[in-house]
Amino acid sequence: MDILEHEGLAVYRRGTGPPVLVPPYPHASTHRPMAEDLLADVLVGAGFAVVSFDPPGAYQSSRPMRGDMPEMLDCCAEALAVAGIGVPVSTVGHSMSSLCALGLAVERPDLVARLVLVGSLSGFPAARRWGIPHN
Repeated sequence: MDILEHEGLAVYRRGTGPPVLVPPYPHASTHRPMAEDLLADVLVGAGFAVVSFDPPGAYQSSRPMRGDMPEMLDCCAEALAVAGIGVPVSTVGHSMSSLCALGLAVERPDLVARLVLVGSLSGFPAARRWGIPHN
């Protein structure tokens, strides 16, 4: 796995084959970077090159965090550029990262060729029920 750093943003590129952007969980409340997650393992095993990043302020990213959706979408675009990936690219979001993947498809459709959402939230009532705004 290659770890690239750009202005305090840690960008990961793992595997070979067609690239797939896997945005991280925006809250970074997990045990490891998204590039080391089971979803990345499955995608790499299926012959894809996974591109991901650590949210600002989490894991190996030293950049200060703003903590908003525009920041996450900017980081998605930056990660693709740093990893040398031509766009548009297939994008896979899981759980809370599906919000980032969906936001990217809506706000930056020029970057997304295909969108796959896995175990995504069903909307704000579900997020509130699980207490996500309070994490």
